[in-house]
Amino acid sequence: MEAFGKIIAIIVLTILSIFVGAWAFSTLWSWFIVPIGLPAIGYAHAYGLMIVTSFLKMRPKDFDTSDNKERKSFGEHVTRLFMYIFFYLVAVGMGWLTLLFM
Repeated sequence: MEAFGKIIAIIVLTILSIFVGAWAFSTLWSWFIVPIGLPAIGYAHAYGLMIVTSFLKMRPKDFDTSDNKERKSFGEHVTRLFMYIFFYLVAVGMGWLTLLFM
């Protein structure tokens, strides 16, 4: 039962990270890109652009499936997801500060 709870926690945090990331991207887009003439985007387009940029940043080592890679613990997965959420919120905060000077 404990493993099921961990899986649910990872799924919930992943979904939360996706929504926070899409919100951050679309907010920053509306603050800095829309004023220069491009159209506003919603959460779905923002998430799609996040996927495209992730795809463009991929490296061959991202697909390493060798046995010498350590499996990440539950705590490491949770920490990584919280760091993503924190990064998105910090990015919006820094964008808001920048917006104050425009």
